[in-house]
Amino acid sequence: MRTLSSLTQKTRFGLGLAILIICLLLNNIINQQNFKDIERSAMSIYEDRLLPSQYIFEIREYIFKGQLLQAAPDSDEKDKKIAAYQAAVMVLVEKYEQTLLTKKEKIDFTSLKSNLHHYFAKHDKASVQQASYENILEDLNSLLYIQSGEGNHLKTSMVSIAHHSILRSYLELCLLMGISAFALAVAGFSNRFLKAEFYQRPSLN
Repeated sequence: MRTLSSLTQKTRFGLGLAILIICLLLNNIINQQNFKDIERSAMSIYEDRLLPSQYIFEIREYIFKGQLLQAAPDSDEKDKKIAAYQAAVMVLVEKYEQTLLTKKEKIDFTSLKSNLHHYFAKHDKASVQQASYENILEDLNSLLYIQSGEGNHLKTSMVSIAHHSILRSYLELCLLMGISAFALAVAGFSNRFLKAEFYQRPSLN
């Protein structure tokens, strides 16, 4: 009976140890996923927010230079420069389109492309082109505002994930301490079981 009781309690300690090890493995898997999420967020901040912000500034610069040239006397050199600015703008627009766009960003980006199309077209009235120019600036400002908001959202998400990872690290430390305690307990019961067997065998006394 004593031997059976020792084995039963030892088995309980073994099950507890197995549960702690499983919890430790699950916690480690979750932490690895958290690190991947942080990596994705960091890449998104650069690729989907910082780079688009740069594209917006460059588009604005080319549009502004082209607008200044409109007042210059007509010449082949003027037309070449304006065409070069427009081509540079369209390259930047294509690059921007390859980034991750939010729902609101898609709307503003579509508006930007439409206004660029009207702005680059030949107009008899300068007022029409001026209106397109002003609309382009509004679209660019709206897109730039989105970059700031989304970048802050990603930063907040990264900080939150990092905090949860720190808490899980403390949990992992506690689990390791628990596993060590259970391992020592199991070892202690094993030693007592062996001693009990030794003293209970008449042939060994």
